[in-house]
Amino acid sequence: MDDADLAQLSKVWQSITFAPNMPHDLEGELIFVLSEYDSLRKSNSNAVNSIYGMQKFAPPDDSERPGWEKAMRILPAGDKCADFLKEQIYCRFWRFAWLDQDEVHYLQFMEGFLDVAHRAESEKSLAAIEPVLGGLLEPATHTSFYNNLRYPQVSSFGILANSLRKSMKAETERSLVLTAIALKRYSIRFGKPPADLQALVPEFLSFNPIDYMDGQPIKYRLDPDGTFVLYSIGEDYKDDGGDSSMPSGKTSTRNIWNRKDVVWPQPASPDEIDTFRQEKRAGK
Repeated sequence: MDDADLAQLSKVWQSITFAPNMPHDLEGELIFVLSEYDSLRKSNSNAVNSIYGMQKFAPPDDSERPGWEKAMRILPAGDKCADFLKEQIYCRFWRFAWLDQDEVHYLQFMEGFLDVAHRAESEKSLAAIEPVLGGLLEPATHTSFYNNLRYPQVSSFGILANSLRKSMKAETERSLVLTAIALKRYSIRFGKPPADLQALVPEFLSFNPIDYMDGQPIKYRLDPDGTFVLYSIGEDYKDDGGDSSMPSGKTSTRNIWNRKDVVWPQPASPDEIDTFRQEKRAGK
């Protein structure tokens, strides 16, 4: 690709955003769920589909079922009895006694969560919002037998929180891509990488891309051999100087987030390519 192609590619990537869209997306989610609560008031079958619909496509493991249900399913026709209790007794009672409480619980969580999403948009730092997000989730998802009955779908709070985290990670990846494109364009123009990222602004970048893990600019280092290291501090929020080794507990080598730092990959050296080919021929 020449400079013109890379400039067009950069323009496309600049037009894509993730974390800034989250507050608006969550407002849409809020409207949808409130309309869903209205439908649950009108029909028990709607409540059954909402609470237990996914179980028909992906049945839970026994470890995920409550004790009474596991015991009942051992009995003859126990499956049908358990389904009858859940669908025709529990769901009807839930609509009468706890539906409004569940809706209030959801609205209280979303009020705080929208504040966190707006803060994520302004601070551009997952490290800054993570304690607030954890503090919001802990009481909202506090489990007890009674709360599990009242709030049957509280696990969706964790899913929403993870969607915000993923949007911040996607923004970090976007920053790495934009910077890598700019570095390539600079190298095409001048024959070598720049000493620092500020040299890319404003000709190749209109701004210094942000590492959404800590709210600081993406990290960059030019090494003495003329190669560079471009990286984010990763999910541990610790700057390891561009260390791409895997921490303990991580196993998948294909996930760039399973590293101490999230490092932009460099082309393999001739020696690395030769070693790879030798191992491939040897069947390793």
